[in-house]
Amino acid sequence: MVRTDTTFTTSSKALQAIYDGACRVMRASVKPFGDRRILTSGADSDTTTLHTELVGATTLSCYDLEAALDTARAFLITAEETGQPAATITCRDGAILPRFGALTGLCFAEEALDLYYVTRRKDGAYLDLLLDCLLKFDAFLWTRHDLNFNHILEVFSEQETEEGVSSTRFAPRTIEHHGETRTVSPFPVESADLMALDVSVCRTLAHIFTLKGNAEESAEWEQKARDVQDRLKANLWVESASACYDRDYLGHAIEALTLNNLTMMRYGAFDSGMADAFLTRYMAARDGFGTSMPLPTVARGNRYFENQQGSNFNGQPRGASYGRAIGALERYGHFALLTDLGDKLLSNLEINGVFAEQFDPFTGEPSGAADHMPTASATLEFIARFFGVRPQLDRMLWGALGHGDGYTSEYTFTWGTDVFLVACESTTTTGYLNGERLFTVSNGVRVVTDVYGDAPVVTNVTAEPLDCVFAYRKRTFSFTLAPGASWQMAAAVATV
Repeated sequence: MVRTDTTFTTSSKALQAIYDGACRVMRASVKPFGDRRILTSGADSDTTTLHTELVGATTLSCYDLEAALDTARAFLITAEETGQPAATITCRDGAILPRFGALTGLCFAEEALDLYYVTRRKDGAYLDLLLDCLLKFDAFLWTRHDLNFNHILEVFSEQETEEGVSSTRFAPRTIEHHGETRTVSPFPVESADLMALDVSVCRTLAHIFTLKGNAEESAEWEQKARDVQDRLKANLWVESASACYDRDYLGHAIEALTLNNLTMMRYGAFDSGMADAFLTRYMAARDGFGTSMPLPTVARGNRYFENQQGSNFNGQPRGASYGRAIGALERYGHFALLTDLGDKLLSNLEINGVFAEQFDPFTGEPSGAADHMPTASATLEFIARFFGVRPQLDRMLWGALGHGDGYTSEYTFTWGTDVFLVACESTTTTGYLNGERLFTVSNGVRVVTDVYGDAPVVTNVTAEPLDCVFAYRKRTFSFTLAPGASWQMAAAVATV
């Protein structure tokens, strides 16, 4: 087993307290499940979910790879023969209790594959287990959840949705039928969430077959992902609204503008035009998702929005949404927005000091469970991306955002026999690999390399143009980057 460990020290007492608190919550959320150690949804929880814990496991893998892999394996080995994975697994009084039902909002395909890369691609049995699980799950979806054979996946009850029975958008409808008023269920519902999830499953299968050297199978699964993506856009994307909407059993759009669109982007189910349209229209809008504490689960101006405390999906921003936003915004290159979201989450934690399940969208006041693992995981991911280094598939992400007010920091990631170090000063950040300086760069960027530190790409992650100096190994480069723009070494000319 490859060993991992991560440390972070900073002269900012506030940021150090946030990091230490997030680590405490993360480690306290790892619980014994029989002979395995599993990541749960919080320090006081006895349950792990397929909605958030594999997202958290990718964070945990940089601290405790064995527990992260055990978390993934727990879901892979408990999937039913039909192909349906458990949505939750509880350990109570020594008994392991998987529960099946919820399908939308599951985040596990690409996350589980990311964990394979953290093993440095040495656990072939794990990869085979993941491949088998995903093949069966895709077959399950299309045999059990497309009963009218129109190539659009459906959910049949609230229990199959991430929101469960708490969601107002799936409440019964009042309709007029032959002069009578009737209350009817919207189900079965054609689900944009489920279609988007299958895009992620298919693309992950394509990736796995590439790793196995089966180019033909890989191409077939990549084509299937594109086909599902095209059907999603053709049937559930509303161009005039710049968003995806589910449809009820009559084919009418359920006009709840939800943050699920961002989860669909995490799955890679939007094309770049769809993603840009949704983000441009709604993410900064006060009646959209740009509230004082951003990312309400339902758009502020939508009739389904409710600022309701406690665990629900009717309005208040959820810590898990910040974790999902990272993968979504990175995939489509919206780095300045990602930086802004991370800043707001860290600012809230500095003021309130609570890794809450939810937050009031207007005041930022914590709501729901405290010591919530998904919130702690998102916090650690932002810190790694801003001031640290972490692996992602076959790449290394080096954060060089820089601190304000003259603070400094050092972030160390130990991965087997390799040690990656990021030292942040007032105007520059330096990356080291095994004690040797790899690069020094002007702050305000992210540097991406392969796992050996080669093939660097520098990206401006701020909302302002940057004049950047990049000293890489024995060469120095200077260039100007627009917000979100990237520089690649192959296209550069060295300066003395």
